[in-house]
Amino acid sequence: MRYDIAAYGPNGGLVAVFQARPRRGTDKEWAAQFRSNLFDHVGAPDGRYFVIVTIDKLYLWTEGTPYDAPPTFEVDLLPILGPYYARIGATAETMRALEFDSVMMRWLRNVAYFPRPEIVQGLEHTGFVEAMRDADLELGDAA
Repeated sequence: MRYDIAAYGPNGGLVAVFQARPRRGTDKEWAAQFRSNLFDHVGAPDGRYFVIVTIDKLYLWTEGTPYDAPPTFEVDLLPILGPYYARIGATAETMRALEFDSVMMRWLRNVAYFPRPEIVQGLEHTGFVEAMRDADLELGDAA
């Protein structure tokens, strides 16, 4: 299966699969449709979490959620990713795809290894932050 980033826990099990979409102004309905279409074409991953990250939102589904269901959690990412954008001289409005991929990977590494409150706000009660602790991140295919 082809996904943008896969996170594997310290025991080697797949924790989460991520799709990066450098878009703004998405909503839960868009996210649910995107996920359903993706799963129809490449299949569903085995990880505990499936996550779509856009320039301004994070959509997270927990394991076992039906294909066409809305996200289990939705988080406004601008307060979290805004400082990352500023460090590279970009804004949500000027962000390009390659820049966004780099920012997302840097943020996910911080979630896995340095989960400070300001970078995980809105995700504290999802179980996601704990599951990502010390995760190895891999670009590309997720099993």
